[in-house]
Amino acid sequence: MQVTRNENHTPTAFHANVIALEKGHLDVEDVADDYVHCTQCGGCEVAARTPLMVGDFYRAQERNREGVRAMRAVLVDKGLDREKWKVWNRLTDELKNEPVLGIEAGQPNGQAHVRDWRKG
Repeated sequence: MQVTRNENHTPTAFHANVIALEKGHLDVEDVADDYVHCTQCGGCEVAARTPLMVGDFYRAQERNREGVRAMRAVLVDKGLDREKWKVWNRLTDELKNEPVLGIEAGQPNGQAHVRDWRKG
């Protein structure tokens, strides 16, 4: 979100999507792309923990990975899985680690290149 300024890729949006789906305001097809960019690292779960945030909505934000996994399962079941997920999964299997962005374009991979995406 800090790079794209697109709040669709935030935990708050993930939970808002579920609420909107439940109330019939959106269809699964409408939110499929929102779940593409989550790497399920759990960083948002750590960052969201604060004693000031109370209530079910904020407690649920500590379980983002479960929600993303569940939504992706629904999307796959409906035939809406995204090409980038397939690329990510294939490269993770081949490389035995999470791929660095751009590797499918022949760019170098490895820990030394993790920050290369921000150049330019």
